[in-house]
Amino acid sequence: MKDFVHSIKINVNPSDTFIAVQAQCNSSQSGASERVKALYIILDKITGQPYGAYCTCAVGLYQSCAHVGATLFQLADLVSMGYTQLPDDPTCTEKLCAWTDPKAAAVQPKLYTEIEFRKSPESSENI
Repeated sequence: MKDFVHSIKINVNPSDTFIAVQAQCNSSQSGASERVKALYIILDKITGQPYGAYCTCAVGLYQSCAHVGATLFQLADLVSMGYTQLPDDPTCTEKLCAWTDPKAAAVQPKLYTEIEFRKSPESSENI
């Protein structure tokens, strides 16, 4: 799910002890704007431990939804890769087209000479 986290913004100046993180997460791989979840996380500046969180999803008030967890994992991955600042979000032209991925075909392809064309018994009864 962490691959669906985007638009991460970090504000390190709200106080001397906390960092505010704002992000968005696509819900169930959806790009529809009403399904994008906005979330906010407060981190301890010294230890990096989460102090509190909020998400706009149904369980967001419990501060432990999957969107918050995915964002924390995304931040942990960036830190482990040595990033000192957030990378830019890819633009829409930098992403591959998801709708062109080939889907599994239900039938095997055949030459037209191998296909038998005939009327089904149900269709001849309706005439």
